[in-house]
Order: sequence, then C-alpha cells, then structure tokens
Amino acid sequence: ESESEVDDDMADQAPPPPVKAKNSKDRTLSDMFSPPEKIMCGGDFQTARQFAKDQNKWLLVNIQADADFACHALNRDVWKDGVVESIIADSFVFWQEDNNRPEGLMFVKRYNVERYPCIGIVDPRTAGVKFEKSGWTMERGFSSEDFCEIVLDFLSQNELGGAMGPPSGMSPPP
Repeated sequence: ESESEVDDDMADQAPPPPVKAKNSKDRTLSDMFSPPEKIMCGGDFQTARQFAKDQNKWLLVNIQADADFACHALNRDVWKDGVVESIIADSFVFWQEDNNRPEGLMFVKRYNVERYPCIGIVDPRTAGVKFEKSGWTMERGFSSEDFCEIVLDFLSQNELGGAMGPPSGMSPPP
C-alpha cells in the first residue's frame, strides 16, 4: 500500500474517544486507598513529635502494614472522612508510616507494636503513648464513627494545657 492509501484508510476510521479529565468523582483505586496527605505531617517521628509539641497538640500516629488490607481501608474509610479530618486538624498532628520503613520500624520496636493497623495517641512532651488500638480486621472493622467516638472521649478526658490549635499561618512540615 502506498502512503496515501494508508492515510485514506485512517481517515475512514472513527477518532478515538476523548480522554476524560479526572475530577473529584473519577477517583482511581490508588487514590481511594492512598495515604491522607492532606492531614499528614511529613518528616520523621521526632519532627512530627516536635511539631506537635510546638503546636500544643497530641501526636496521632498510624503505623500500617502494606500487606494488610485493613490498613488501606483505614486510609479510605477513616482518615479521608471530613469529620475525622476536622478533629485531627483541631487537636492533633498526624504522622503515618509503614511498618517496614526505617522510621516505622523504629516506632514498632520502641512501642512494641505487634498488630496492624495500629493507631496511637502520643504525648509529644514525654513521648508516652496515652492511647493505642491495633489489629482490627475487615470483619471486625474500624469506622470513622468508631474513631470519632474514641478520640472525642479521649480529648474530653485529657488535655495538654494551654491554647489548642496552631498559630495562624503555621502548617505542619511537608
């Protein structure tokens, strides 16, 4: 075939469908289960702890195991819930790490974490764990409502003292 015949054949074919632009309704699986970067404090444990101390907020730690689906579901079902995001923004600095990365492994060893997912509330002044929950499964799940009930109860019984919340213009390390 000559080049002009190939061009003619291609002209007879329908054009490919337009590429649909991604919007908030077109989320991929990886987006649904991705870490909640919007509320996460970057850096290592000590950076997050110092930031929590500076902000006079509790340090909320989440250690995950990549092979455990309950960990991914926590990202989708709890951390990305609007009410949960609001509670965390008001009263916590949130630090999430995988159990097999160096910083996550350090936390696992220091605090004797044996089951995943694991969430803990750490006093940033002392590095002591004030609350810990770990090892739930998809069959015995952990919902955003469960989290809110537990954490609001915790906040009603514990305070760091002083004004809560960051000074205006302050944001967690990336």
